Amino acid sequence: MLRLSAVLCVLLWVTACYGPMRQADRAYEAGRYEEALAGYQARLATAPQDGLAALKAGRALRALGRLEEARTMLKEARRLGAPGALVELGRVNLDLGDVQGGADALAEACTANLDDPSAWNALGVAYQRLGRGEDAETALLTALRMAPDVPEIYLNLAVTYDRLLARPVQAYAYYACYAALQPEEARERMVLWRMGVLGQSAAIGSKVMAQEVKCPERASAGSGMITVDVVPVTRLAPTGDPRLAEAERLFRSGLHEQAAQEVMAAQAKGPLGAAGQLLLGLALMRSGDPFKAVPRLLESVRLDPNCADAWYELGWAYEMAGDSEQATETWKAASTRFPFDPRFVLMLRDR
Repeated sequence: MLRLSAVLCVLLWVTACYGPMRQADRAYEAGRYEEALAGYQARLATAPQDGLAALKAGRALRALGRLEEARTMLKEARRLGAPGALVELGRVNLDLGDVQGGADALAEACTANLDDPSAWNALGVAYQRLGRGEDAETALLTALRMAPDVPEIYLNLAVTYDRLLARPVQAYAYYACYAALQPEEARERMVLWRMGVLGQSAAIGSKVMAQEVKCPERASAGSGMITVDVVPVTRLAPTGDPRLAEAERLFRSGLHEQAAQEVMAAQAKGPLGAAGQLLLGLALMRSGDPFKAVPRLLESVRLDPNCADAWYELGWAYEMAGDSEQATETWKAASTRFPFDPRFVLMLRDR
């Protein structure tokens, strides 16, 4: 009986201490930030050393737009050792326009916890605002590897490539991922318009316009995750070989078998360069013969190992031929050679 009484006393004490916190958490999740803040402040009144309560109070103050108060509260949460306080402090600094202070806090947070994708994403945004494009890219790619289902990371990467690094191919690819994950938001944020502008540029015309991207999309009715596929298309670059002009025309017209025959006729008259071998490999694949495409694409890679398109299509040729292991190895090798090409990151993500 005494033991039961002791247990009941402990339960009552825990409820008295943490019941208001749970109620405040529910209010915060429901968007009732004033009510949530009152609950967190009540907890701090009785337990001023509760770092978690200070952290949550800082978040509520930030949600209410009381940024200076939020920063003060989050500094206290950091002093008390609350996990996540540095990340929230960095975000509040960014809100206040203290971009360098935000970057410093977020960099410290990432160093303290290397496995927090939200911190890496926020750090990438801070570096963006400081104009440090390469640092932003590194931080955001780190976040993406840990959280490939977060749409905002794709958008932040797209903006970094678009505005800071002048890499339209990568920008287009990440905009496409974001649009697949968040089609309504993409329209509202003019992402589709920007993709159209990039798609019309000469820099994109000869490159990859879309990849097969298995993007997890959060379904609205709580039905979990669904898959959206974007068809892989390699835009054929002009080979510069007058012998292949007709083959290029046929290929662009969708007459892939005839294009392959034209290229082979040209090859009979003299060796083809890397672009010609790529054209032949693509034509053979599109004609449904990946087995014959593999040696052509291998030759294209041998002649020009810096052609990312050839590596990408070689992986697909292996995949279509039923050799998934060799496809994976090809894309792994390519991802080392082209670490910032999103095609290889994305193709390897689920392997």
